[in-house]
Amino acid sequence: MKHSLSHIYHRHNTDTGALILRVVIGILFVYAGWFKITHLAAVTDMFAGMGLAPWRGGFVGWVELLGGLALILGILFKPANVALGVVMAVVVFGLPAETNSLFFGHDYQFVLLTALVSLYFIGPGRYTVRALKRGLN
Repeated sequence: MKHSLSHIYHRHNTDTGALILRVVIGILFVYAGWFKITHLAAVTDMFAGMGLAPWRGGFVGWVELLGGLALILGILFKPANVALGVVMAVVVFGLPAETNSLFFGHDYQFVLLTALVSLYFIGPGRYTVRALKRGLN
């Protein structure tokens, strides 16, 4: 038993780690994007209330939805990662901070930005739709 626990502890699989991180982060973005697109009137009002152009609400919704899907599937990985990272960077560094928060007033978005930066350097890993397609041929 000790041998198998030691094996698990000392074994690293970045491909599996990248897959888990990609899918979880992707699901969060798909959900956020879908919400923005399906509640566009409220979202454009919210963006206007923050002093942003209302059209940006729909644009951000589509970036989040499509970027999240790209992350999940592991396709167009770097462009999707950069687009989502820019959206999160604008929130973290460009919007007024909330009080009693640790990371620039936007803790959740800061964690997502950090995960996206990490994924950018890790890469999509081996488990992608493209790899699955190659494996079937």
